[in-house]
Amino acid sequence: MSAYTTEILDMKLGGMVCPSCEDVIAAALLAERGVVDAEVSYYKSAARVKYDSAIVTPERLEQCVKNAGYGGGGLGGVAADAICAAAVILLTWLLTRYAKPGAPVMSAGMSLLQVLLLGMVTSVHCLGMCGGIAMAQGGGIDVGRGAELRAAAAYNLGRVAAYTAVGALCGGLGAAISYGAQTKSMVFTLAGAAVALMGVNLSGSAPALRRLAAQLMPRRRGLPKGGAPLIAGLATGLMPCGSLYAMWTYAVGTGSAVRGAAVMLCFALGTVPTLFLLGVCKGLVPPKLKKYAARVSSVLVTAMGLKMLIAGLKLGNFI
Repeated sequence: MSAYTTEILDMKLGGMVCPSCEDVIAAALLAERGVVDAEVSYYKSAARVKYDSAIVTPERLEQCVKNAGYGGGGLGGVAADAICAAAVILLTWLLTRYAKPGAPVMSAGMSLLQVLLLGMVTSVHCLGMCGGIAMAQGGGIDVGRGAELRAAAAYNLGRVAAYTAVGALCGGLGAAISYGAQTKSMVFTLAGAAVALMGVNLSGSAPALRRLAAQLMPRRRGLPKGGAPLIAGLATGLMPCGSLYAMWTYAVGTGSAVRGAAVMLCFALGTVPTLFLLGVCKGLVPPKLKKYAARVSSVLVTAMGLKMLIAGLKLGNFI
């Protein structure tokens, strides 16, 4: 029997765009025969690998990391966070100063078919806000087409369910309250803050938020395979944007919980084909580009959240 000899390899890494990259690199290394342990640090842009030198070579480990989409070049860690933070600030300023209101044109007597078509038209906007989230569902490297289909279906089912529930709530509120400027200010401010926090959590750069999200959405033993994408769909279905806010306002104007739910259900169904197709066809995206999808979405989501928060504060004459 050959002696069991372990050695340590310290590797400098580039191209890590968020802390989640740690898990991807560690999984790729640990799947390599001969690797005993792997510790990866996003903020140090480095990895320490304990391996059996009789089975695997340092060159093979370096190639393994490159195959996962990472290497010795490119920005990462604090530099990547700084670039994304600057992008959020710039995009928030541009959206606040120059963007036109994102509400689609609606009439009080729109039919449900017209609402469905409106959802299909505005679904392109959903790609920017939720595309990275949709691509991240069920996202193992070696998952089969069936798993991708289940994940995409569960994710969109969660979105549709959340849209419909919020539509019923908005319609019910429309029958009970006066949707005045102060109410709009409160809703915009609180929802904007929630969306901004969701964007920061999506980036993975706030450990406290990652721990909180893990506590709020625990992985239970009995959860079905589509459970995680379903929960993600429910969460993003509550994430307001310009077009979705317009639909919420429209649902409030119906003055009926049933009508509000029907309106949001039809709108949600109109957005499904685009995001479902993206989730199923994500395998066509080169692996080296997939890691950027969630980070780009985090910048967009955070900026949109800050824009709504600022709009709410302005509406209430706080700034």
